[in-house]
Amino acid sequence: MISGGRAIPGVALGWWTEDLQVGGVGPRERGARSDEALEVIHKLWNGIEITEPGRFWDASGLVLEPRPVQSPCPLWYGGSEKALARANPWCTGLFTMNPTPDELRGTVVPAVRSSGAQHGRTLDLVVYNYVIVSDDQEWLEREIRPLLLGRLNYCSPAELAQRTPEQVAGQVVPDGRVIWGNAEQCARQLLALLDAGADYLVLDFNFHGVRDLPFAREQLDRFVQQVVPLADKLMGER
Repeated sequence: MISGGRAIPGVALGWWTEDLQVGGVGPRERGARSDEALEVIHKLWNGIEITEPGRFWDASGLVLEPRPVQSPCPLWYGGSEKALARANPWCTGLFTMNPTPDELRGTVVPAVRSSGAQHGRTLDLVVYNYVIVSDDQEWLEREIRPLLLGRLNYCSPAELAQRTPEQVAGQVVPDGRVIWGNAEQCARQLLALLDAGADYLVLDFNFHGVRDLPFAREQLDRFVQQVVPLADKLMGER
């Protein structure tokens, strides 16, 4: 209501052990809890009467006012193509983390379309990505690559440094998976994701808070002033 319909909520199943402990939830229950919660949210947002208690919550007679101004209200579900069975009945978009264009084109998009055919509607494909714009390749390799490796592999640079050669060989790398480099490289990476089937891009300019707000603002300015116009130009030349 406050944003006039501009806000898009998102949900995800969750996986961190600490999160589940704080919520008092066992890992084996999280799927069933998510399914029930999504059904309750759907009914409340659409003014559908809830008459029976669920397994985990009793929302009988619960009414939500005011309801979302959008109809249907967009709802993005965080996960890979494996989450489609849960996302498709209730959500409007699948929110994926740092896929490569090849993964989108070869795996995610076909799965989204197949699931959409089964449910009579296709979800929007949302791609989350880190962005770093710089002409200084040496700085990118020295300073930024360790940060990206840590974010993509869910660990700190210090933990990365202690990994065995076998672990290093199996870790996720940012090349082809993150929008980074000079303005032209970033523009082409951006277009590659759109060409591969992304409907929306959610861009992170400080790596989940690893860098401070001034850093994020500077990167956002560079992206808007350098990358976006170049991406528009490249699209116009096709």
